[in-house]
Amino acid sequence: MTSEPFFRGSGLAEVAANGVVRLPSGFLAALGARSDGGAIVLALHPRDACVTGTDCGGARRQAARIARLRRIEEEACLATERHHRRARREYGLAEDSTIDGEGQVLLPALLRRRAGIGRFALFVGTGDEFELWDPERARLQGGALADIAGFRLAEAHTEGDGG
Repeated sequence: MTSEPFFRGSGLAEVAANGVVRLPSGFLAALGARSDGGAIVLALHPRDACVTGTDCGGARRQAARIARLRRIEEEACLATERHHRRARREYGLAEDSTIDGEGQVLLPALLRRRAGIGRFALFVGTGDEFELWDPERARLQGGALADIAGFRLAEAHTEGDGG
């Protein structure tokens, strides 16, 4: 059992033209409790069209998992190309960033483009990580993700109307 808080819940935040976005308070609190110095690692999700975020400890756990998978594949005499594809995705499409004093972080342009994140980012907690989605793209996924996106978009629309 871990003593670190999980990333849970969801939130919608506006993304500035330069890619700066304010983290929802629950995610900011979890990162503060999990990380040292406000460091954050953002990466392209391995399967879905979204960005993942975690603290540096989470990134170290991911690196250990990748190393374990490589050893297993090598012992099974599997082609190492699988490892190289995984490593490029996990490391080449990942960026370190820092949370500023206002609770904001820069979403790198490449990650925003690959995930289709435009004016808004939908934050979704997934335990040791969180996901950032374009809310309209999230709605197309169906299921709970569509429900979350629909709720957060309706909530933002209501707040925008002053009600």
